Amino acid sequence: METKNSDAMLKGVLGKVGIILMVIAVLAAVVYGQYNGWLERQPKFHDVTMELGEALPENEAFMTEYAKADKVRLLTQEVDLTKVGTQSLEFAHGGKKETVMLTIQDTTAPKVEFKNVAVTVYDEVKPEDLVASVEELSAYTITFQTDDMEEGYGDVTAHVQ
Repeated sequence: METKNSDAMLKGVLGKVGIILMVIAVLAAVVYGQYNGWLERQPKFHDVTMELGEALPENEAFMTEYAKADKVRLLTQEVDLTKVGTQSLEFAHGGKKETVMLTIQDTTAPKVEFKNVAVTVYDEVKPEDLVASVEELSAYTITFQTDDMEEGYGDVTAHVQ
C-alpha cells in the first residue's frame, strides 16, 4: 500500500510541477510577445543635423537604439548636400517605412582675405574692391559698414555675410 500512496503522491507532485511549469511558460510567452510588440512600435530613426560641405552621414547616424543595422535601407535616391535647409529622407526598417529630417546648416565662418586699399574723396569704391578672396560654401554678400563715418570721412569696413 505504501508504494501505491508514494506513487500517487509522486504523480500528484509531478502533475502540480508540470502545471506550474506550463503556467510559467505561458506567462513568459505573453511577456515576450508584449515586449516584441512594444519594441516594434519604437521609432527606429531620428532626425540628423549636418554641416554644409560634409558627406551624407552613414545610416547608423539616423538609427535609434531600436533599429537593427542589417534591416535598414535608405530609400531616398537623391539628397542635395549643396544647399542649406531641411529635407526629408525615407528609410525602411524591415517592411516599415519612416521619414526623418536631414538639416544642413552652415555654421562655418567664411575665410576672407581683405585688401588694404587707400582711396581719395573722389574715388568710387564698391565693397568687393576691399576683398581679395572669399572661401565660403554658401551664398554670401559683401557690404560696407559706415557707422563710424562723420560727414563722409572716416573708416569704412567691408563685411562678408
